[in-house]
Amino acid sequence: MRNLFYFILTFISLILLTSCGVTGEEKKETEASLEKQVQKSIESLKSDEVLTKYLTNVKYEKDVDSDDTNLHYNILGTLNDSFEELKEAEQFAFISHSIDKIHEVNKENNGDLSCGRLFLCDIWYVEFSTSKEKYRMFYEDPNINNMNGEERTLVVGDRFEFNSKGILVIDRKDNSINSSTTKANSSTKDGNDWLEMGDSQKYSTVTTILTSLKSNGYTVLENADWFVDALNAFYGVDATNGTKITEAIILAGLAGKVITKP
Repeated sequence: MRNLFYFILTFISLILLTSCGVTGEEKKETEASLEKQVQKSIESLKSDEVLTKYLTNVKYEKDVDSDDTNLHYNILGTLNDSFEELKEAEQFAFISHSIDKIHEVNKENNGDLSCGRLFLCDIWYVEFSTSKEKYRMFYEDPNINNMNGEERTLVVGDRFEFNSKGILVIDRKDNSINSSTTKANSSTKDGNDWLEMGDSQKYSTVTTILTSLKSNGYTVLENADWFVDALNAFYGVDATNGTKITEAIILAGLAGKVITKP
């Protein structure tokens, strides 16, 4: 009975809130705050003795998949070409160290960026490049990875992926799937994508987003099944299908009183 009440309340509230969205002033203030946080993270890389041996320049960019409420940033850097002489395990350790430094700067927020209500903000990946090759590592909370039995991987170019021991774990020529990319892209999907998903994909998508919300300070009182049911009830009409899944989950949780903001 409680769930039925929340679904009805959630459905009505989501339609109303979707039409309102965040204000321009809220978005402007949030972006300004996030840019300060990311810049502070970058400064820690520029002054690190381990990193400056190979890292000659570093900056940030707002990811192209960002929108009004999903704000994603990438850390980009330039390496001198001698970095290519290192073994894969050494390259892994180098870029993993840069992520640890960023976690340390943002330790008061469990290593994550901090943003206001109805926003989801994060750093998606760190990518350093020589003149010939790109080295990318997705920025994920190591505590969450350990809970899920996962570990970081180093993506080299557009094909190879190595673990911390320098062992090849994915070769994209063999059509292997990069699970980190799949996780990162979950927050860009909307209701149209949701309607095309199977049950297992819906559950996986919701679980990934809830994990990210928790790491950003949200308190979640219901499991993924509750949110899957709520989104199944919400999506299916033109008025709601354009709403991002992440935004719909937050709004559903707030309306159903099963999510509280940081």
